[in-house]
Amino acid sequence: MGSLSSRFSSYSNSNENIRVLMIGLDGAGKTTILDKIKTGDFVSTTPTIGWIQRANVIHRNVHFTVWELGSQPAIRPMWRLCFDNTKALIFVVDCNDDELRDVPLLVFANKSDLLEESDTSDMTCKLGLPKIKNRKWHVQSSCALTGEGVQEGLEWLFQSLFVESEP
Repeated sequence: MGSLSSRFSSYSNSNENIRVLMIGLDGAGKTTILDKIKTGDFVSTTPTIGWIQRANVIHRNVHFTVWELGSQPAIRPMWRLCFDNTKALIFVVDCNDDELRDVPLLVFANKSDLLEESDTSDMTCKLGLPKIKNRKWHVQSSCALTGEGVQEGLEWLFQSLFVESEP
């Protein structure tokens, strides 16, 4: 706990802006969240035109700059231009989307070959996946270059869709 409080105090005593990227699928609510951050109020929105919006916010004496990145397929390659100096990532999902409500979730923990340990339990907890009770989910360690873990992930997906009946 000491390291967390020292990290917090070093940020809260500085004038540094913490850069945060917000991404997600179309219609998930990114702009609504960003407007709520900016104004504190609900603002009726329309789909984002362009590829980026920004909000500055102070939370617990820490300055955050939140960059909402448009999610249209033509814009996604430009996301990489915003990665430098990013300290956090927000991924917005519409959890009430009827089309996606009960679908299984497979997370590929890619590039796991670059880690000393390919244990995915730490990432699983950080993503809060154990709290998800209303859908099947699985984190599969993978390496896209070698194919390690890819077939295992697909097998889990197959089993979830066609064999298993319980989450």
